[in-house]
Amino acid sequence: HTPTSHVTYECRVMSQVALWAIVGYISSTLLPLDRNNLLGLTANVLCFVMFASPLSTAAKVVRLKNSESINKPFAVIQVANCLLWMVYGMAIGDVFVWLPNIAGLVLGLVQCALLALYPDQNGGSLLSSIGTEGDVM
Repeated sequence: HTPTSHVTYECRVMSQVALWAIVGYISSTLLPLDRNNLLGLTANVLCFVMFASPLSTAAKVVRLKNSESINKPFAVIQVANCLLWMVYGMAIGDVFVWLPNIAGLVLGLVQCALLALYPDQNGGSLLSSIGTEGDVM
């Protein structure tokens, strides 16, 4: 990493810390329902960013026709996790649970589609991520 990228990373981290401090302060001044809505919305935005972050290499995968840069176990676990949370969120009628998980499910399926369309040219496949006992490695 170059010194510039290190500084850029530190600026991003400090920006996130500042954002959380501001959200925390604002939420402390709100009525409980408004506070819950603000925190739920903020958590959903961060959740979406987390679910989408593995796709930062999607253009590289398509350009090189090689899915080596996608973490295969994470993609599979993201699909399973988001599917379960989406179903649970719908069962309890909580939009703050089911909505981000629909997005996470779709984004995880996109990762899995890229893995299927552009196999890892170094021999790793989606199925090779599953161990002999069925454990995801």
